[in-house]
Amino acid sequence: MRRPSPIPPLVVVGLVLVLPSSALSAPSRSGPARVTVALTSTTTLGVRVTMAVKERRGRPRSVTVRGHGARLRLVRRTIRRDRTRTRVVTQWRVSGARASGRGQLTALAAKRVTVEVRWTRRKARSRWRRTVAPVKVRTPTPTPTHADRVVEAFGGPAGQSAVTPLAPAPPAPAPTESEAPPKSAPVPQQSPPPSQGAAPPPAQSPPPSQGAAPPPAQSPPPSQAPAPPPAQEQPPSDPPPQSAPPATEPDPEPGPGHRELVIATPAGDRIGDADLTAALGGSVLRGRIAASTITLAPGARYRLATCLRLESPATDGHRECRRREVDLRGATQPRAETPSALDGVVPGAVTQVADSFAHGLVLVEVRRSGTWEVLASSPTSGLDVAAVRPAGSGSPEKPLPATLVSRFATAPDLVGGVDTGAPESFCHGTDSGPASPPPAGVTAYGIDPGAAFYHEVGEPSGSFAGKPAKGVMVLVHGSGWLLHGAAMAATLRADADRWRERGWRTVATTHRPCAASLTDVMTLVDRVLAGRPGGAPVCLTGFSAGGQLALMAAAMRPAIDCVVAGGTPTDLTTIADQRVDSWRTFPDGPLMVRNVAMAAFGSERLAELSPAKHPIRARLLVATGADDWAIPWAQAEQIRSAQRARDPAAVVRLLKLEGGSVPWAHAPVSESALRELYRLEEELVAPLTAR
Repeated sequence: MRRPSPIPPLVVVGLVLVLPSSALSAPSRSGPARVTVALTSTTTLGVRVTMAVKERRGRPRSVTVRGHGARLRLVRRTIRRDRTRTRVVTQWRVSGARASGRGQLTALAAKRVTVEVRWTRRKARSRWRRTVAPVKVRTPTPTPTHADRVVEAFGGPAGQSAVTPLAPAPPAPAPTESEAPPKSAPVPQQSPPPSQGAAPPPAQSPPPSQGAAPPPAQSPPPSQAPAPPPAQEQPPSDPPPQSAPPATEPDPEPGPGHRELVIATPAGDRIGDADLTAALGGSVLRGRIAASTITLAPGARYRLATCLRLESPATDGHRECRRREVDLRGATQPRAETPSALDGVVPGAVTQVADSFAHGLVLVEVRRSGTWEVLASSPTSGLDVAAVRPAGSGSPEKPLPATLVSRFATAPDLVGGVDTGAPESFCHGTDSGPASPPPAGVTAYGIDPGAAFYHEVGEPSGSFAGKPAKGVMVLVHGSGWLLHGAAMAATLRADADRWRERGWRTVATTHRPCAASLTDVMTLVDRVLAGRPGGAPVCLTGFSAGGQLALMAAAMRPAIDCVVAGGTPTDLTTIADQRVDSWRTFPDGPLMVRNVAMAAFGSERLAELSPAKHPIRARLLVATGADDWAIPWAQAEQIRSAQRARDPAAVVRLLKLEGGSVPWAHAPVSESALRELYRLEEELVAPLTAR
């Protein structure tokens, strides 16, 4: 999937190199520099590589990390003085922050590497260069905040606990019977003032990349970098939610159809709880999650999320997440808030009761430095601590496993969360925001002004302006089935312009997130097919998750004439067991794609939503990047084999794009590879427009 922008972090893969002053020195008379290199990969946000150099005079001009076939070129991003204001601290990050860089970083983890620094003398402006001998690396704890990493890099004090609760406040007068809170919503204890809470660790995130997707707060899509967060969003001090003293009694054991989920901070401070229930009535499975009231301290912006998932074999199940924000930046007093309660129903024949379950999550996040960080959460380590079997089955309860799928090889402890791509995670989605005004010749909501999703309709341009359209091309953006909104549709304008210049009418669309994504695409496709001009051909194109949606539309609507899909999963049931071709990749990329699809559509629908398992009449062009970290080349071969097994005359063209520097899908490709792709696009549609 194209790297979704502001999605919570997923997996962290990192290494830290500490180079002693004897190993590297600057061309400065004031003495040697102290250099610390901290390389960290955060999935969907891409690679976050930082090199901090502390010296008395001068700054490096360039920094390169090499080893084991990998080469990371760093660029200086920030310059500041340390607390003593006697030395300059320079932070460096990987150039481009693309998936190939993230893959190279993964290849270097826990290995010896070489760091090369070029200095520029202040007076003579001459270069000084020295290659440092390989050094051993040590793997840092993957959860500290960015600020904690910087402090550790320069020998400062270790990071403090995420939350430092105060002693309980003096007891208040006993409330009257009418004022007494319900038992399901205990009132938390008084919490510390903002100044007494240290920054909590960020939400864990899966590895990297552009979109899978793959990923990860993690990463701007391969070809769609997210907009930078608004400045000055963080208040002077980000207080934690009010927290009660740590629980002294063990969590209650779940009973038939009921489980109490403790909502706690990373430090273990209990701030509330939630009741998760599941029951079977006849053949209908019902579930509910309801959280207690949580007291939030003033001076910060919070986000409360509640998620419920009902799974039962041979059914579509039920998946829902609800979020709402609470802005207390201008408040002076704590406020009690209750996360949304959710109810779910799985109608129909629920026959395999022993394998059915309800899975819940309550999440409290705080906005810090332009990103959302987890401040407190109900258990996320596995189904065995966050799910419950339904009551009323009349049979012995079957133990719940920690996960129903394989864990990440690089982060086996990463489970659950919202939009993380981890095993047993939930799908909610992120709105990309409004789009800029469409260019000349393009109309917003041109197909259906009342549609629930934004889309843009463009008419033929260039030498074909004013002429009848050769056909209609529907463009679907990549998203990991998570990102949505008008701004995502606007990222397709460059591709739409290419088709408009070829004489085609274009419809660039977004969709709602998760399972509603396919529903919205099919709604738009039906409108386009019904209104096609003079029986002109209708085709679709999409990348990553957008390609999967385009192929599924062609499988469900035989009237579709052609599909161009790039970096696209074609069989969601097999992708997790396949390997990507290039060594410059995140090894868990295909598994993350399957996890995101499961969160969006449910485990029982993976085969149904795999294009390779359906006959497709349309002409197909399926392209995959050689350095794609999320989609194995085997996925393209799989759909070609499946279609030709059904129809030996099926037109299925495959193209593997060599790596390069041009952003595309999940990995940058070369300009020559893109030219070949565009040539094959024209070959694909030529027989359709020559009718």
